[in-house]
Amino acid sequence: MESGGSTLFKFLWALFISFSVFSQSPESEKTIEVQAPKKIQAAGILQRIDVLKTKNYSEVIASLDDLENQVMRFVEQENLQCVSEVDVVEKDDEGNEFITKRKLNHKERKVCFKKVVEFRMQYVEKFYELRVVLLSKLHKSQLKDLKDQNELNKSELEKILTKYN
Repeated sequence: MESGGSTLFKFLWALFISFSVFSQSPESEKTIEVQAPKKIQAAGILQRIDVLKTKNYSEVIASLDDLENQVMRFVEQENLQCVSEVDVVEKDDEGNEFITKRKLNHKERKVCFKKVVEFRMQYVEKFYELRVVLLSKLHKSQLKDLKDQNELNKSELEKILTKYN
């Protein structure tokens, strides 16, 4: 897994890009529908965390690097989409639809970046829930090991005690 400093740097860099985009002047407002194919889906990432809750500790640990990389790629992909050209379905006066490429205006970028932050909030909450489940499983396993060790110690001491009776 990446170090906390590296992850923080990437998050702050994404935040910096977000704020630099917000400082640009807004363009004319139209009703649009943005169409952008996504290689990584937010729902897929969040669902993957739910699936990891059912896995054992070692399987989850093995998957964390890939999960964090997928999240970082998704956030970078979304931030890039917020500042680059997108395919937009627009309607002319007669109601005919046509696709154009253009950058999002200020209001649209704001909504786009808001969705990225909302995803991050959902991810943080889901990841917290995953950690709680993992720690509970780990704690339960450790308590079982402790109990087993205690029983073993007691039985060995009872064997020794029978020698003195």
